[in-house]
Amino acid sequence: MTSLKDATLSGTISYNGYSFGATGSTPPSYRLRGVPIYDEARRTVTHIAYTLEVETVLYADDESSLGTQMRTIREQLSRPGRKLVLADLGLGDSTVVRSGSHPDVVWGARPRVVSLEPIGGTLAWQLHWSCEFNVREAASGSSAASGQWLAFNYSTRYDIDDQGFTTRVLSGYVQIVQVREPLGDPLPRRTADEVRDQLRIVVPQNFRRVGSRWIESADKARIDFVVTDEELRSDPFPPGIIDAAIVYRVENEGEGFAHTRATLSGHLETAPDVAKHVAANRFFMIAQDKMRRLQGVLAAIGPVLVVPRRISVSHHLFTRRTSFVVELRIVHCLSSLLAASGVWDEVPGTSYRQWRSSIERLWNNRGAAQLRSSASDAVIIDLVDNPVSKMQIGGGAGSAGTISPSSPILGLLPVVVPQASWLDYQVRLRAIRHEDVSVHTLAREVQVSQSASDGGQGLGPQFRATSSRAGRVCERHGEPIQQIVFEGVAVRLASRPVVPVLRSVGGRPVCERKRVEELQPVAGYCGIPAYRLRWSVTYDVIGYVGRYDAPDNPLLGGASPARIDL
Repeated sequence: MTSLKDATLSGTISYNGYSFGATGSTPPSYRLRGVPIYDEARRTVTHIAYTLEVETVLYADDESSLGTQMRTIREQLSRPGRKLVLADLGLGDSTVVRSGSHPDVVWGARPRVVSLEPIGGTLAWQLHWSCEFNVREAASGSSAASGQWLAFNYSTRYDIDDQGFTTRVLSGYVQIVQVREPLGDPLPRRTADEVRDQLRIVVPQNFRRVGSRWIESADKARIDFVVTDEELRSDPFPPGIIDAAIVYRVENEGEGFAHTRATLSGHLETAPDVAKHVAANRFFMIAQDKMRRLQGVLAAIGPVLVVPRRISVSHHLFTRRTSFVVELRIVHCLSSLLAASGVWDEVPGTSYRQWRSSIERLWNNRGAAQLRSSASDAVIIDLVDNPVSKMQIGGGAGSAGTISPSSPILGLLPVVVPQASWLDYQVRLRAIRHEDVSVHTLAREVQVSQSASDGGQGLGPQFRATSSRAGRVCERHGEPIQQIVFEGVAVRLASRPVVPVLRSVGGRPVCERKRVEELQPVAGYCGIPAYRLRWSVTYDVIGYVGRYDAPDNPLLGGASPARIDL
């Protein structure tokens, strides 16, 4: 490359206010080389990366003037992101870097080489300068603006485990245009983090989002992401719940398989923007459904009572997890209960569509916290234009979302009908036989001497009662009297127990002689009162009773006792 002193340049090459070939320099020689930049999929050209090389000779009549000129030129040609003009050179007019019709799309022009070589003592220097800039070669009139997408690509990985469940991982990136704004403003107008609000990655049906990772580049022009969706391995959770583990167990208790116990135990964890007490509502909703299902299905078999026996709530402090235990008591035989218990049934209100709509907001690209990058965090620090020695970053606006309003906690209300309101019922009969009997014992004469037996007074022979059973005679005075003692205890929900009236035993009529009753209220269930009654009634039986039947027990399928004939 050669140049002639005092010759002129037909076109314009200037950078940051310095024009090559101006007074004090020779017309420059120059060369422009462009390289198409492809996206990572190598399917399209995102922009052209150009390298401009310019050579010229700088001169002056004295060393002092040349030194002043050189100092200014070095400063102008070493600043990044300044205005670069290429005009009237047969290339098509181009004003690159900064906002305009043909801006640099990657933060503006970057000077790469400022090389100076003395060629005339202290009066002339050979300058070699190179600069890189990135532009989109597009149709006339089109322009690039900060925030526009330059490139978007992603790859997909499918992991299928030994049980056939699929995990999908999407990995990709988005690169945006970053145009350096006017001089004096060190802040970018847009950041790549904004892509998280513009890109929607759909969760497949029956999948859940288990994680997403977003990495924004230091120049705020690119954001990389990895998003993982996992196929559900269980039924969908109740709305607003992000984790759950509940065990439903049905077992008999006591003798005779007359009582059955159903237990729900486990934990629920609410979403970050859902009130913690919602876990209790969801759990009690499940328990209420089991109660109603048991009551409704078993009603076809016969009256049945299902009541809560024990409720335990444990909150894990400083977390969103709450553990529960609900124990239900079912007064019915286990053999007919298992099929009706709903052990394997899905929980109502837990379809995938309902659960997804309640939790999908957590799967967006910003999660529940909604953190975002701030343009003020991306300030360009420059010792000349924007010197900074202290700053704070990471304060981008975020929000944990709106906690759902408080609502009453559901209770477990048993459905009570009179035929199936007994919590406990125990009765027994004791037979007592009274006979008016005289026992006569035969005497046996005992021979003793008079002196020894009566002191020599001559009282006669002595007699002593025999101890042998054969020597006894029983004399009954009339018919025997038989009594029946009717004893029991009953606990009833919503209704007061009543002592049944015993009318006959073994076909023999009875007559009440003595009655003792004790009725007292006991702890009920969610506002439904319960009563315990103890009784002992003594009856006289007219005639002899041999065998008699046991009274009906409503807990064993018998009728509710009112009047009893045994």
